This record gives sequence, structure tokens and C-alpha cells, in this order.
Amino acid sequence: MTDYSDLAEKLESRARTYVWDSAVFYASDAETMRQAAAAIRALMAEREWRPIESAPRDGTEILCWPGLRKPETAVTGAWLDTRGGPCWVELGVGHHNGYWRPTHWLPLPKGPAS
Repeated sequence: MTDYSDLAEKLESRARTYVWDSAVFYASDAETMRQAAAAIRALMAEREWRPIESAPRDGTEILCWPGLRKPETAVTGAWLDTRGGPCWVELGVGHHNGYWRPTHWLPLPKGPAS
């Protein structure tokens, strides 16, 4: 698997030295390398698990990390208003309101283009 953090660092490092090693004409190449490194870092940040406190509470379906429940596997869930009151609901397998307390979340990825 690719170490994206290492790749971004290599791009940034090469962009710094590229301008000094080459003619000013190549400054745009160095800027492209910096932009690519920034894009890699932004994508990495999107893939980081976020605290559940920052999750949307409007019924948006998200990927949840179940916390202490075993087996520890990510599931889809949403904050919904149920008969027992608003709570986290694990989608697709039943309700765990009152007992199911996810600790982290991620937005669901977009589906395939075709």
C-alpha cells in the first residue's frame, strides 16, 4: 500500500529543490508539485476517522465505528428520531438505540460513476 504521507513529503521536498536546481522557467512545475502534495494531504485528511460528536445529526447516512461493541467493524448508521427519542441507529441490521454508541465516523464515499 502506498504511504501517501511519504509521497506528499517527497513532492514538497522536490518542489523546494526543483526551483533552485533549474531555471526560473520550471517554477510552474514546482508549483504543480506543491499543489499535488496539498491535494494528497487533503485526501488523507478526508479518510481520517472523526469524533462522533462532529457527525451530522440530520439523518445523513454515514460510516460509523462502533466503539466497544464486538466485533469491531465499521457499519452504516444515522442519527434519527425514533419512538424512544433521537439516537444513533445502525442501518441495515436493526436498531441499537440506547446501547449502540459509535465513537467515530466518516462520510460515505460517492458511488461509482457508471
